[in-house]
Order: sequence, then structure tokens, then C-alpha cells
Amino acid sequence: MIPLKPLIRRLDSRVILLGGFAMAIAAWFIDAAVDTVFFQVEQSYWQALFNPAGHEIWMRCFISATLVLLGVSAAYLLRLHERAEQDLNYHRALLEKFASDLEQQNATLMREIEQRKQVEHQLAQLATTDSLTGIYNRRKFDEALQDEIKREARYKRGLALTILDIDHFKKINDKFGHDTGDQVLIQLARLIKSHAREADSFFRIGGEEFALISYTHNSEDLRDTAERLRQVVAAHDFGLGQKVTISLGASRYLPGDNYSSLYKRTDEALYQAKGAGRNRVVLL
Repeated sequence: MIPLKPLIRRLDSRVILLGGFAMAIAAWFIDAAVDTVFFQVEQSYWQALFNPAGHEIWMRCFISATLVLLGVSAAYLLRLHERAEQDLNYHRALLEKFASDLEQQNATLMREIEQRKQVEHQLAQLATTDSLTGIYNRRKFDEALQDEIKREARYKRGLALTILDIDHFKKINDKFGHDTGDQVLIQLARLIKSHAREADSFFRIGGEEFALISYTHNSEDLRDTAERLRQVVAAHDFGLGQKVTISLGASRYLPGDNYSSLYKRTDEALYQAKGAGRNRVVLL
């Protein structure tokens, strides 16, 4: 089906062309009538039309040619305008299609970027999260402690490290099985995390060994914090029919400390707590 508007425009250019020829022919009749009425009254209209004087012929030819030329020019210009508008519509359609394709490609790209970000976030979580307990792992602990020591040397916020170990965990595994032992680890991680302060960071750094990076005002504050966690665990029912206890070693950052010195001192405090009978807190 041919669109109506372009059809009308094509007809308009033809009508203008025909109109130019019609006006050229009409000019002969009008000029003959003017000559008969005003200038050559003795001649009949048909004589003036078909047998004009020499100068009348040239004048009529000039007028007719001028009118025909104007009609042809107008029709040609209109046709050029029609073609230009067709080209414009064609390129506009191309641009709209290009814009639509570009929008779809952009939306696809944004989805891919979002998916990639999600995958990268998941990979980062897998790299820094303990798969069993869901808390930070040893790799994250090493990075975090090193960063916190650098900040502490500058800002002096009272950095402290606590390392805790489940007492006689091997006996729990031997008696109840490793699945039950895993459940004890999961419950313990949730318990400690729920009772730790919001600014504290909790990590699983070994089989049954955990670490807590915190900020304390002084040694007594650190001891109270560690003792509170010990009591929370001792009072919790792990569903074994027996108590589960932890030993804790803790130490505050000292000027000049690095990762190794702070970790070794805290680990030594834990060793002393276990050697003194377990289920206790030792500060160094």
C-alpha cells in the first residue's frame, strides 16, 4: 500500500508543472482578449488569437516561456524537496534503529557488568570467608591485622588481639563425630559474633582456633571483654550433654609491634591459658 502523503506530494509537483503549461496557454487567450477589447477593436477575438501582429507573437512567446519555466522550476524544486525529505526520513529511521540497537547493547553490557561484579564479589567472599562458619578466614585475618597495625601506629585507637581455642575439641570429634564437631564450630562462631562489639572483627584462623581484632581502652577493658566471651560460651548449651569451653589469650598493641610480634605474644598468652588448666583468660 502506497503511503498517502508522499503520493499527494508527487501529484502536487505534477500539478504545478501542468499548471505552468496551462498558464502559458491561458496567457495567449487573455492577451488576445485584451488586444480585442482595448487595442485592436476592429479585429475579432479569434483573429487576434490566431493571427496576432509580429510583436504580439514575441510577447506571448516570452510570457508563455516564462510561465512554463516557472512551472518547471517550481516542480523541480518541489521534487528536490520531496527527495530530500525522503532521504531525511530514511536516515532518521536508520538513526532510530541504530539508537535502539545501541540501547539494547548498552542494556546487555550493563547486565554483563552487573553479573561480573556479582561474580567478583562472590569470588572475593569465597577468598576471604570460611566456608564452614561463614566468618572471615585466615587469609582475611592476615590482611586485616597487618592493616590495623599500620593504622594503630598512626592513630593509636587501642588495638587488641584475642585468640581463642575450643578446649579438648579433638575429644568432641572422637566422641560425637566430625559432623557434630562442625556444628559446634558453627554455633561457636555465631555465638561469639553475636556477642562481639560492632567494631570488632572475628575470624576462624585454624581448625578450632579463632581470633578477634578489637579496640580497648586499657588492659582491664580487654580482660573484661575476653572474660565475658568465655562465660557466654561456657553457659551455652551446644546440645552435647556436656559443656563446651574455650581458652583465650589476649594482648594489646605495644609501640613497635608488627604482625609477627603481636601475634606471637597473643598466641603465647593462649598457650599459657591452656597450660594453666584451660577455660580461662590470660593477658600478655
